[in-house]
Amino acid sequence: MTPSTANCRTANEIRRTEQGPRPIPPTGVAGPIAELPNVDVSLANGLRVIAVRQPATPMVEIRLWIPFAGWEPAHPARAELLAASITTGCENNGSLAPVGGSLVAEVTPERLLISGQVLTSGLSLLLETVAHTLTSPEYVGDCVLDERRRLTTQLQMLERDAAVIARRALQRQRFGKHPAAAEMSTADAIAEINPKELRDLHKTAVVPRGATLVLVGDIDVDDAVSQADRALRDWTSSTAAQQLTSLPVITGGPLLFMSNEEAQDSQIRLSAQAVGRTHPKYPAVVLANLTLGGYFASRLAANLHGADKLHTYHAHSYIELHAGTGSVVVEIDATTEATAEVLNETRYELARLLYQPPGDAEVAAAREYALGAMHFASATQAGLAAQLVALAGTGLGMPWLLGMHSRLVNTSPTEITQAAQEFLTPVNWTGTVVANPSQLAVLAKFCAVTGP
Repeated sequence: MTPSTANCRTANEIRRTEQGPRPIPPTGVAGPIAELPNVDVSLANGLRVIAVRQPATPMVEIRLWIPFAGWEPAHPARAELLAASITTGCENNGSLAPVGGSLVAEVTPERLLISGQVLTSGLSLLLETVAHTLTSPEYVGDCVLDERRRLTTQLQMLERDAAVIARRALQRQRFGKHPAAAEMSTADAIAEINPKELRDLHKTAVVPRGATLVLVGDIDVDDAVSQADRALRDWTSSTAAQQLTSLPVITGGPLLFMSNEEAQDSQIRLSAQAVGRTHPKYPAVVLANLTLGGYFASRLAANLHGADKLHTYHAHSYIELHAGTGSVVVEIDATTEATAEVLNETRYELARLLYQPPGDAEVAAAREYALGAMHFASATQAGLAAQLVALAGTGLGMPWLLGMHSRLVNTSPTEITQAAQEFLTPVNWTGTVVANPSQLAVLAKFCAVTGP
């Protein structure tokens, strides 16, 4: 039966009252993050455990951060295949399903991260599964070979993706031969790795000293720590996990031009040196980056996404944190014919930060966004766990997160301007452009460009 429309109101009628249009409620400014019951301790085996009670849902989020640096040429491929295989033991597959659990792993040049979730009632089973994964790695031949084939196929496709080409080029341009540049292995390198290499790497690198376990959810924090201690007490090592060494300082210089004859558009990636979370200027850099291109009301967004500039698909800047320091990255995707114009407008916005600093309204908007984003990210169990494990990677924890609100609130427009002048000035930037070869001569007319 078709419902009658005789008494239905239009959308315009719904948003009105007899007194006029319904007022839009004020958004307000997000308040400080609530302090939750938490414990931050070190176990006898050297593992740091952070447990936080957040009973929003009857679930527990688990994050295990293990420093995982390596300097051998084959390390990136071994690490990537290890991360793909460590939680896929043939005997353990499906054991967590009855309690709503899951376990996955991923790796970067800095760390191995094992993530999972489970119903609160299944926490002990999840911890037992994690313990088995850490102390009795299987790396069964067939499982490893299956993962190797999957990764090889995936990488063969990604290696032709312009965004992947641009990211790899940016890492080489910023960090040279430092291990941080090897974010992603190659299909050829993955194909050479065998199960024994994974078992050897696991034995030497998957160790508790220097690692951090984060538990967030509907838990009693002391009991959760006790459960973790019981489950993981046999995970021991006399050596500490390998920390990534200090990254090279990013210096301004020519753009690396990567010719891509198949490209339908252009990828512009720029980067400049910034600071890490513990630096006193970090809050000012956060707000300066938001003003530049970090959110929808930023200067880059207003410039490159204007009604008369439909040639830009994506324009965004963000702070990337790694190995105790940080950098600012600008990512822009644009049509081929607009490559030079978009790059020129981006350089203009960088310069404009110097001679036209953000005013009070801009600063207030950026601050509200930063506070809201931080509050929103901490509002879920998964979001809080992700934030805490990232902080733990540099030795920080709940106190830093709780104090960030006041640091952002108390950062003045003058400090933001000074941070922009120090870190975002145009001469500090380098980067890469992946584009059709026809764009090289165009770009060379107004900026320094080098080939691979």
